[in-house]
Amino acid sequence: MASLPIRAVALHSARCLLDKGCEDVRVMELPDGTAIFDFVVLGTARSDRQANAAVDAVYRMCKHQKIGHLPVEGGSGWSLVDCLDTVVHVMTAENRDRYAIDTLWKQARDLDLDKELKKLAPLPLPPKPHRVRTPRLVDSEAVDADAIDLTALDTVPDTDADTDAGTDAADKDGDEDA
Repeated sequence: MASLPIRAVALHSARCLLDKGCEDVRVMELPDGTAIFDFVVLGTARSDRQANAAVDAVYRMCKHQKIGHLPVEGGSGWSLVDCLDTVVHVMTAENRDRYAIDTLWKQARDLDLDKELKKLAPLPLPPKPHRVRTPRLVDSEAVDADAIDLTALDTVPDTDADTDAGTDAADKDGDEDA
């Protein structure tokens, strides 16, 4: 289902975190057979709101690029999005220190993020939605706007004109208390 190589998904996810202001962003490549995913992306956010915005950016990137993913999970200082072969965690500094998930995968190899991002190709633009223009239909037939008879609209009485005329007549008689 992925339209991008797995490594590119991890790196673009890291770019999303950096674009949202996350710090200490790390991309770890796991050896074969270590876990059910190939890459772990970690980032530190200054607040829950920033963590949510960062994982939402990854989620949207996956959605636009048609990359398989699960809904965003977490809250209270730790949010994640599972992109199937890449799992992205964004935590507050307190939670990252407390849970120390950086140390869970001892065999993981850290990617040189600066070097990798410089040679990373930009994401293709998401396709524009296809708009279909349909003619307005009346009784299952297309209507020509010039052929519509608007004279029926002129026969509706103007209620505002009637009340304004009555008020003007009263004012002309000199009744100011009306």
